[in-house]
Amino acid sequence: MFRASSGPTSMTFKAYGPKDFPPMTTINAEGKERPKPIMLPVDVLRAGLERVIPSAATHDVRPVLQCVCFTFKGKTLELGGADGFRLAIQQIGLEKKQKNDLFMAYGIALK
Repeated sequence: MFRASSGPTSMTFKAYGPKDFPPMTTINAEGKERPKPIMLPVDVLRAGLERVIPSAATHDVRPVLQCVCFTFKGKTLELGGADGFRLAIQQIGLEKKQKNDLFMAYGIALK
C-alpha cells in the first residue's frame, strides 16, 4: 500500500509489488541515459487526470484497461483512459522537449 498526505487530506492507494512489473532500466534502446524526471504543476496534472480517469475501466475483466496511459513525445504529455466503450485523451504541453525523441508510454494502474 502507498499512503500520501498533504495538510489535512490523506489517501491510501493499493499497489502491486515491484516484482509484478518488468525491471526498469536506466539506459534506453539507443544506449543513452533515460531523460530526467518531468516536472508538472499539480493542478495541470490533476485537471488532465480528472478528464481521463472516468473513462478508464473499473471492472477486473480487462485489467489492462484499468489504468491511465501516460505517453511522452517531444513537448507533449498525453493522458489516455479507455474501458472498451469510451476513450478519453488529454494532451498537456510540457515546458521542455524530451532530450531523446523516443516514444515513451507508461500505464499507471488505478487500483
